[in-house]
Amino acid sequence: MRSDLPEVQGDAPQPGGVPLASEHTALVMAKMHRTEDGEWRMSAIGRPASGQMFQELLPAVIRHL
Repeated sequence: MRSDLPEVQGDAPQPGGVPLASEHTALVMAKMHRTEDGEWRMSAIGRPASGQMFQELLPAVIRHL
């Protein structure tokens, strides 16, 4: 176990500025895209969203396309 990592408790902000406990129920994690060379790439997003069904999450996902 690494001891050089800070201990996080409660609503302490995370590196992306998102608190551990919030009203968000989902996370837009990453997107896959093809480059001009035809190679596949993955880009991390890591943004919170709210919704229980994918239809409810579409507005949050579309912002990252």
